[in-house]
Amino acid sequence: MLLGSKKEHTRISLAFLDILVTVLAFFAAFLARRYVVIDNNSFLIDTQYYVILFFLIILTWTILLSKDKDVQILPNKSFKEMAYNVIKTVFIGTIIILSITFLIKGFIISRLFILFFSLTDAFFLVVERKLYQFYKISKYRNNEGLSDIVVVGKGKSCMQIIQMIKTHKDWGIILAREYDIKTFDKSTAERIKSMPIDLVIFAGEKEDAEKIETYVNLFAESGIKTMVNIDSMFNIKKSNFISTQTVFGFDFLEFSDSSEKPMLIYIKYFLDKIFAAALIVILLPAYALIYIIILFFMGRPVFFVQERLGMNGKSFRMIKFRTMVNGAEEMKEMLVDKNEMSGPVFKIVEDPRVTPLGRFLRKYSIDEIPQFLNILKGEMSFVGPRPPLPNEVNEYEFWHRRRLSMKPGLTCLWQISGRNEINFTDWMYKDMEYIDKWSLIYDFAIILRTIPIVLKGRGI
Repeated sequence: MLLGSKKEHTRISLAFLDILVTVLAFFAAFLARRYVVIDNNSFLIDTQYYVILFFLIILTWTILLSKDKDVQILPNKSFKEMAYNVIKTVFIGTIIILSITFLIKGFIISRLFILFFSLTDAFFLVVERKLYQFYKISKYRNNEGLSDIVVVGKGKSCMQIIQMIKTHKDWGIILAREYDIKTFDKSTAERIKSMPIDLVIFAGEKEDAEKIETYVNLFAESGIKTMVNIDSMFNIKKSNFISTQTVFGFDFLEFSDSSEKPMLIYIKYFLDKIFAAALIVILLPAYALIYIIILFFMGRPVFFVQERLGMNGKSFRMIKFRTMVNGAEEMKEMLVDKNEMSGPVFKIVEDPRVTPLGRFLRKYSIDEIPQFLNILKGEMSFVGPRPPLPNEVNEYEFWHRRRLSMKPGLTCLWQISGRNEINFTDWMYKDMEYIDKWSLIYDFAIILRTIPIVLKGRGI
């Protein structure tokens, strides 16, 4: 069962896949009609008509498929249901296309071709959705891409929700923790704040409303998505970003730190992967050269891999070119008193652990280049708050944690606003400002401002 933005992302992903499959079906039907089917009448081909037909089909199918908001095909939708939905959509689209071509005089299109296309497209779409279903279920069963859920509450509805989560891992959900609302307190909330959690569900009763209000606002402030079961009426404080959902057959209010733009977010992360893949290919010679230089002057290891926390506190291994001496992490304890950053962050401008070559790599941000691999894997983005260390997040205040509500990036407002010249609190405010103002154009502007900073060697 998909939650929040994941539901929208899946719907958008399926729409893109459906259109791609429809394009393939169009050309497959065209080739089949032209080269396989032999009849007494020649296959009349007028390129301009088929080009127009192609775009008519893409437009019609896009509208029909985008209106299908029921993306819960995993796995509770049977093959029969999937096939029925696909055939219904293709049938309606075919009727529309036939009607348009019939009404336009002189529009010469093979009706047999349209029949071939409809049958081929229906078959391709059913296969595509079944494969997509199998792919998602396989990932969930391998504990990949699961949404970690914490349930806090009591009563019949709470028990039903917990049982539903426990028995439906194939829906992409897993119960991380369950707490009784009676014993839930600030110390428990503090533990949850430091956990890799996608969603907190409150399912109490009417007398728990005041306590739930307190923790809903606290978790929303920290960037942790929160939902409240409203089968019993609650007097929850009005928020600018509240949405309703029906999940597991129950009604919820969803609280988030900002209004989501699922289509634009999807495009952002899609473009991230496209450009990361292109840059990795283009920069392969540079990768090889830097690898050899580090190996020659500094020895092994060439790469420095460190655990960082990404979106929603999920752990990943960030990769950089090594810039410090071996054993640098062990030397950190001896340098704590020289830390030049406020808050839980450790930073020394003239860090004695950095080698001369490493200082050059850092100055021009060359050491960050391997993180294109993290972007390609979907762990990072080109623009976003920098990924923190786990021990840093443990010391965050609740509002600091909100910076984990977006994927971490190579650059953000902090990088172009002075970096080490600003204190930790201002750094956090910069990240919040980015989250609140985020747009594709804003990302592009930050990247443009980052380029001259890198070229001028202000990376340290």
